Amino acid sequence: MSQTTEHTMEAGVALAPRAVHGYTLVELITVMTIVGILIGIGVPSYRYVTNSSRVSGEINQLLADMQYARSEAIKQGTGVTVCPGTVTGTNPAITGTCATSGTNWHTGWFVFVDLHANGTFDTGDQVLKVQPAFTSKDTLVFSGDSAVTAITFNREGFTTNIPLSDSTNGTGLIFKLNTQPTNVQWERCLTIGFVGLMSTQRGTTDTTQPCS
Repeated sequence: MSQTTEHTMEAGVALAPRAVHGYTLVELITVMTIVGILIGIGVPSYRYVTNSSRVSGEINQLLADMQYARSEAIKQGTGVTVCPGTVTGTNPAITGTCATSGTNWHTGWFVFVDLHANGTFDTGDQVLKVQPAFTSKDTLVFSGDSAVTAITFNREGFTTNIPLSDSTNGTGLIFKLNTQPTNVQWERCLTIGFVGLMSTQRGTTDTTQPCS
């Protein structure tokens, strides 16, 4: 056989298509099982992280606005109030209307200079900050004294309208953030003491204490 013929045969062999082997049924089942396990582990974890992040952001926004109100009361030497409600108008003619029940804070709240320290927006008061309603279905309500419709801080940073005998724990007023769908692991609370100190807590299954 000539050298040319040998080279031609070698090239033909090199160019010949190789056999393609597919996956066996056992291999496909194994892969699908592994993927299913990973999804089963990952989805609940992702759901917990996203929901926990959402409720933490909501309660921390209320905490930040309460701390801001207290800081402004001390700085300006006058009463500053945070109440659920709405504002209308544009600067400098913004006016606010506090909700009369004070129970649905998830519908939005605002901070204002309360010259009369009476927990209501009067002529001469000034809106400092506005928080719109939650975009989620979570609810934010008082767990304690339902008669409180607003939180007012005086020039010393103390609260002026939290009852001394709060019906929940006697040490302050508790805001309870209830999640939708309900899950105690995701719930949060914000406690405001009589001297203006604040703290947040996670939810608990103990019905006598809204949060741990």
